[in-house]
Amino acid sequence: MSDSAKKALVLVPCSATKQIDSPGGKVEPVRGISPLRERLRSLIAGTPELAGRPENQRGILDANAPLTVAWMLYCGQFYQACKQALSRQYDNVDILIVSAFYCLAQLEESLAKYNLEMKDALGSGQKIYQFWADGNLSDVLRQYVHDHGISFVWSLLPYSTDYPYHQTLARFWSKPEDVKCYHVKVYNAEGKPAGSGSGQKRGEWLNEVLTTYPSLLCLPGSLPNGFQNINGFSFCYVPA
Repeated sequence: MSDSAKKALVLVPCSATKQIDSPGGKVEPVRGISPLRERLRSLIAGTPELAGRPENQRGILDANAPLTVAWMLYCGQFYQACKQALSRQYDNVDILIVSAFYCLAQLEESLAKYNLEMKDALGSGQKIYQFWADGNLSDVLRQYVHDHGISFVWSLLPYSTDYPYHQTLARFWSKPEDVKCYHVKVYNAEGKPAGSGSGQKRGEWLNEVLTTYPSLLCLPGSLPNGFQNINGFSFCYVPA
């Protein structure tokens, strides 16, 4: 396969800040994800602490809840930094949002509001991220990669105890088959991890890459580690 025929997939995080804006999206959920969502919805409904949150009562637990297109639902710092890039379509790049409830969501999919974090615990004590990691989520992603001819997967997901998003796909990262996977890490001017500011900088990185040269996501060795428009920060691409 020539480089021009290859495709990349970028996995981006959700955000705690959400808003209902544009009405419903235009595409169906990723193949195989709906049964997992319904199972999680049932578990949330049976967990008083989670079921009692107003955003869940008026959102994912309400069959008549208002919906909005996925890329407009989230409005945290990451999305403020790359909203322009997310509003476009690309010939050789797909983007999926990884969220605590919807997990793998397409940008143009219809979503409802919710208040849920990956570190939240269900009634059984299982954390949300463990629910996804222990299920067949990695198989769902493998199927998506196969169906869409993906050759490269880029993770912009946070990896920490407080924000265990990258860990939801541990089984996929361990056995990516013939797909090359990279985790984008952010460093400040002192060469140290950017910490709490890394989310916004990952958003700026994605905006810069997609609006300038999206084809380089299929040429990992050609991606620069620094950008003139993102002063004081550098990026490292490590195997996921």
